[in-house]
Amino acid sequence: MPNPEEEAVEEAEIEETEVERKREVIEEEELKEERKFRERLLGLLKRTGKKAQDKIYGMRHGALWERGEPSGYAVFIILGLLVWLIQIFKYRFGTLPITDPWWYVLNAFVLLMCAVFSPAPYNTLGVIFFLEIVFKPWGLPYLQRTLITLLRTEPSKIVHMMIYLFTLPGFWPFWLLYGLRESRSRLAHITLNTYIIFIGVVFLFGVGELGYNLQMPRSPGVIYDPHTIFEGFHEMLNNIRMGFVGMWRGGTRWVIDTATGGLYEARVEEGEKEPLGITLEELMPANPLFYTDEEVIVWGTIHGRTLDKPVTVNLSCWVGQGENKVMGTIWPSNIVEIDVEDIKDFECRFEPGQLRAGNNIVFVGAEYPFTTMSYLKAYFMEETRLRSLRRENIDVFDYLEIEDREPRAVYTSGPVELSLATTKPLMGIFRDRDKNKFTPVLSMLVSGGWEGKLKEITDLTLSLPPQIETKSCYPEFEAAGKDSEGRNVYHLKQPITEELDQGRVFKCFMDITDPNALLGDFPVKVVYFRLTADYVYYVTSSISLTLYEPPEELEPVESEPSNSNGVDEP
Repeated sequence: MPNPEEEAVEEAEIEETEVERKREVIEEEELKEERKFRERLLGLLKRTGKKAQDKIYGMRHGALWERGEPSGYAVFIILGLLVWLIQIFKYRFGTLPITDPWWYVLNAFVLLMCAVFSPAPYNTLGVIFFLEIVFKPWGLPYLQRTLITLLRTEPSKIVHMMIYLFTLPGFWPFWLLYGLRESRSRLAHITLNTYIIFIGVVFLFGVGELGYNLQMPRSPGVIYDPHTIFEGFHEMLNNIRMGFVGMWRGGTRWVIDTATGGLYEARVEEGEKEPLGITLEELMPANPLFYTDEEVIVWGTIHGRTLDKPVTVNLSCWVGQGENKVMGTIWPSNIVEIDVEDIKDFECRFEPGQLRAGNNIVFVGAEYPFTTMSYLKAYFMEETRLRSLRRENIDVFDYLEIEDREPRAVYTSGPVELSLATTKPLMGIFRDRDKNKFTPVLSMLVSGGWEGKLKEITDLTLSLPPQIETKSCYPEFEAAGKDSEGRNVYHLKQPITEELDQGRVFKCFMDITDPNALLGDFPVKVVYFRLTADYVYYVTSSISLTLYEPPEELEPVESEPSNSNGVDEP
């Protein structure tokens, strides 16, 4: 039996352990509450002290608002950023007119506000840069020309950069950034940090293109036009902006629009690798020997594969040519429907007596409509940038890391070759349409590629980017509006049935109606010219047969009678 004293001791120990555990839990909760109280108290003290500091600083430095609201510095930098955004979305940098009064008014207003409201020494800087902005339309070209003349050579990188850092204060407000750093306004600090992060991201994507006019090797002893420097600097800014746009759009490369085409191009590339078209195969006689008084039958198989829709094939068979031509009959029908991928068997039959004895060549022909799709990739580039690169003897394709230097036409396989070619693979255009004197030419060639005959070109469908139209074409095309992608569509005006043995060449002179929209946010734009040909093609196949005259019938030979028991008599 258990000892009562031992049981009492065990119960006491259990109770003591339970009490100790509860005490530890209570102590932990008290510590947590104490920590929370301390954190709340410290936060309250910190916020109170910050507000007091802001209030004292605002009274000392003449802040426009108290209690952490925007100070004069924040207002000025916000105005400067507003000017910057207007430059980005209104003028797009590359087309910024340097004598536009609107641009100078905005910059002058920001700088004048800085001069009036900023504490010293920023008000003095505001006055200086305000006067420089007003003087800039006449003074900047003179300043640049004077510096270049004095140096007698191309300015160094440092001099080149300093010229523009101090002649574009509305875009590079470093002195305003310093003022923001001195401000105690929370909004000013947030604005400053956001601006610095933004500039850092922009330069991260733009450092590789940070003004090739500043980094490329120059020819010694050459005096450069100040307008060339100005264009180069704006191209640098344009590159930086495009780097940010490319990052915002999720692009992997920003210096060139690496468009890979759409659904049309994908269908063409798919059809390029597949054997498309109609073929006649496996012609063979139904019997090893044929006589002139028998029906002659030739078996055959038609193989067909189309891109996306069925094709109706008209079959025929015959022997001989011209006046001696003898037509046979196709069984079960001379009209054969070929699905996307199909095989059909047929028979060519000649009635008894239709063919003469001797060697006969049986021809089987198949006439069918078919479609071939093609596209050509081409590059368009800003003409000013293209000229600058060529002046420095820089290979444009290497500079832009373009591997496909001479894009070739890609077309679906089939009986016809559909080729496209432009004046040159890389074409330079100005963003201003009035400056473009160059007229791109698109050449198209439709020619038979298989053993067979191109009988008719029923239609050609030309698809151009929305910003490109045709001036004139030969043979003539007519406009057919726009497709679902907004591309300009043109159709062949009249079907063509003549002079098709050696193929047919078509030419179209193009007009770039909106070069700025064509280039978009990239200095180099990849565009696709599309051409779809609808035509009638004719293929034949043959087999040689030898027909024989029927054998002559032999007369029966009479035998002598025998005795009844079947034994010959002696």
